[in-house]
Amino acid sequence: MAGCEQWDTLKQTDWTWQWDHYNQPAPLGTLLDRRPPPVAVRSSSPYPGPLNPPAPPLLTAEIADQLVAEPLRAALSAEARASLAQASELAAAVATGVAIDWKAADKSGVVVAARDVYLSHRGHVCRDLQQQLQTPDGPRAAQVTLCHTDLGGGRLLWMPGSPD
Repeated sequence: MAGCEQWDTLKQTDWTWQWDHYNQPAPLGTLLDRRPPPVAVRSSSPYPGPLNPPAPPLLTAEIADQLVAEPLRAALSAEARASLAQASELAAAVATGVAIDWKAADKSGVVVAARDVYLSHRGHVCRDLQQQLQTPDGPRAAQVTLCHTDLGGGRLLWMPGSPD
């Protein structure tokens, strides 16, 4: 359908009103398409705040120290051990051979999943990782085995395990 209108009347048209006028629902649509009523948000107690205390971080300093291979642990600061532990957690969940970089203020390196996830003789799901540290003398590497561990409360973490 086409229509013609003179230019002078088009310039004077209030397009906002036209759009609002034609964009209204039909009578049936008015019955079906209603806005929800406004909702007043109230606290459930006289003391507003979170219902649960904040969850502690999964990687504490003690856990981070456990995740770093023994030969590398002495050469790393607490910040570097935490960064390496975080990278090890990520590397345990990626494809074999993918390098996960880690970096601290004083050290850096990579963590590589050395082999696929396997079921250990003790029935644990484990993964062997190669942790590497860049030093001025060249890279230093050590292997660590991490096994999937349930910490309770629905928290799962890769923790040190014994290699098969």
